[in-house]
Amino acid sequence: MKKIAAALVLLLFVGCASTPKPEGLANLETIVVIYAENRSFDHLFGMFPGAEGIAQATADQKTQVDHDGNPLPHLPPVDLVLTDPPYGIGSILDRTPGGEWLKHFGNGAPVWDTTTVDDGISKAVTISKIAVVWGGQFYKLPPSRCWLIWNKIVRNWSSGTCEMAWTNMDAPNDVFDYSHGQLAQEGKHYHPTQKPLPLFRWCILKVLKQIEIGSILDPFAGSGTTLIAAKKSGRNAIGIEIDESYCEIAAKRLDGRSTKKITHHTKGFGLR
Repeated sequence: MKKIAAALVLLLFVGCASTPKPEGLANLETIVVIYAENRSFDHLFGMFPGAEGIAQATADQKTQVDHDGNPLPHLPPVDLVLTDPPYGIGSILDRTPGGEWLKHFGNGAPVWDTTTVDDGISKAVTISKIAVVWGGQFYKLPPSRCWLIWNKIVRNWSSGTCEMAWTNMDAPNDVFDYSHGQLAQEGKHYHPTQKPLPLFRWCILKVLKQIEIGSILDPFAGSGTTLIAAKKSGRNAIGIEIDESYCEIAAKRLDGRSTKKITHHTKGFGLR
């Protein structure tokens, strides 16, 4: 997955209370894998004009390997992809007076929302039994019988009064009512497009009516809402996030620790 190949991977393992306690690595509830090059200058700035460090890297240097030294060719199959990728509408929102991006990013839209990630989404969808892609109308996905709608109830929001998720489920359309007032009660938001936790838990419950879920993938994990919803639902999850600060936030949210000391630089790089 070229464009969603992440610098950071969060793996969440949730065990059932009735099963014997596993040993070794399987006994860990939350694993945060930070690849060494994530902390390098080249990872953050290597594609800037004049640096060109990534362009000069060899194939071996760019290949991620497992703990046994073998390359990781692709992610394992999962039961559900639940994700909220970039919509590629940053330039539109950036022109909206008082709009979301001007509020969160003083210099305008972030880099990661300037384009969609079509190849990444298409590949992620192929490795899952069911996919729920928020903002799916911005992607080249097949016609769907079942769209999930988040009705924000209060009208006249700059980014829309509802949001839609494409799915490949053979089921009727459905609507989740959740206002911005309710969303504010969840506490601090760490990502400008962070979705409500109850919304993603509802998505998981919708999918559970179709299939049993053993594993969930979010290739654009942001601040970790999908992973938290998976954990609260007792499901295993894989979250991929390229921004280290968001990865740290997701890890602390999963662990239930305070995130007050975490800061995020608004000039984000790459995809969330």
